[in-house]
Amino acid sequence: MKGRRGAFTLVELVVALLITGLVMASVITLLFSVFKSYEVHQDVAEAKQRGQIALAAIQPYVLNAGLGLPITTSAFQSAFSGNVQILPAQQSERFRGFVELASNKTDVVTGNATASPALWVVYSVPSGAGVRREYPDDPTTWTNPLHVKVDRYNVLNPSSNLSTNPAEMKSWISFPSASSPFRVLSYDDGAETLNLNFGARQRVSAYDELHFVRAAKIYVHNNMLIIDRLDGSGEHAVTEGISGLWCTFDAAGDRILTVRILARSSTRRGNQQQGDIEGWPASASPSRSSLDSAYRYAVVSRSWRIRN
Repeated sequence: MKGRRGAFTLVELVVALLITGLVMASVITLLFSVFKSYEVHQDVAEAKQRGQIALAAIQPYVLNAGLGLPITTSAFQSAFSGNVQILPAQQSERFRGFVELASNKTDVVTGNATASPALWVVYSVPSGAGVRREYPDDPTTWTNPLHVKVDRYNVLNPSSNLSTNPAEMKSWISFPSASSPFRVLSYDDGAETLNLNFGARQRVSAYDELHFVRAAKIYVHNNMLIIDRLDGSGEHAVTEGISGLWCTFDAAGDRILTVRILARSSTRRGNQQQGDIEGWPASASPSRSSLDSAYRYAVVSRSWRIRN
């Protein structure tokens, strides 16, 4: 008996193997869970990044929306008389204000709707040029056209940024101190003077900066955010992976414009159920049921108070 060596029995080996198997199964399950969690967070982070890019592209158009422009529909449309880009022949395609809720690229939202899947904006772009004195200089005289001497006239680049054709956006300018845009009738490079037509009596303050009036239509098409600038440069695809745009704006109420972007990840992960998409209203378009469930989605939003 003294020379006998100890050893594991078969039962002990089986028990050890079972314990090892259970531990390895737990470790593999944990690793798989960690990997899936990383995958989810990676997809959501990518979707949010796409949404932030889309919001950053929209913000410059919104920040100067309505600067120096009329508030009421009648005054707004009267100010842009002759401009077929703002006021085309089709009533359903006409701007009624500088922030317009629209159904798509061609149709505005009629009635009292305060939400839509597309946004049209008329905004003002700083030129770097301005005026040194107040116009008109005589408060008892309202001469139309108004002859305005422009300081730093050369930065206007009139041949590319201005037009005397009333059908084009480039024929309108604005001043922050004014309440309605001016139409460029002619310009004199030698005298550095603009001859402007105005539809309503208004005053331009001394040292006010001249702004170019522009317009853009913002919408989603084929999972791309599209910005169609009405200055002749046409449509621009901003970023892919954008499934929806939802805008809310109450022109007669708080005048808060909120833009929600529904963005998706770039990788299809097979059929999956994401559940509710936080921040995407049930009434928004596209609906949750119409989305491709193979992607993961995220919503980013931003709000601005519109004032002019």
